[in-house]
Amino acid sequence: CTDEMPPGTEAGFDIESIALIFPLNRVVVPAGAGNTVTMSATCNRSATLGKLFLAPSSPDMAVTSVLIAGIEQFAQSTTVGVPVSAFGALATMENGDFDLNTPISAGESVSITIRNAVAGAGSCDGGIYCI
Repeated sequence: CTDEMPPGTEAGFDIESIALIFPLNRVVVPAGAGNTVTMSATCNRSATLGKLFLAPSSPDMAVTSVLIAGIEQFAQSTTVGVPVSAFGALATMENGDFDLNTPISAGESVSITIRNAVAGAGSCDGGIYCI
């Protein structure tokens, strides 16, 4: 930034002022209805996880589990799952509806299990905004 600072403000920032992202690895969802794959990542530093977003190659997938530090985030077990489109960046749900609002410490992991609903293979990328 080259703009002058307004009077009374200080240059600089703190770590809470930065928008962080918790990236999840890209996964290939195996061909065949009912096949599952898990995308996961390990935390490098403490953060609070916010909105989960996923970008699948096909809408015919569902999230069946969200584990943070070994704790399931879904209120009940499900084999059907939540459609992966519900976690898209352009989902019709209001911001905050999928905020995990869960603290995570360095060394803990996040695992998202995705189930295929069709015969063809696909892929999925994703991440979690930190709040």
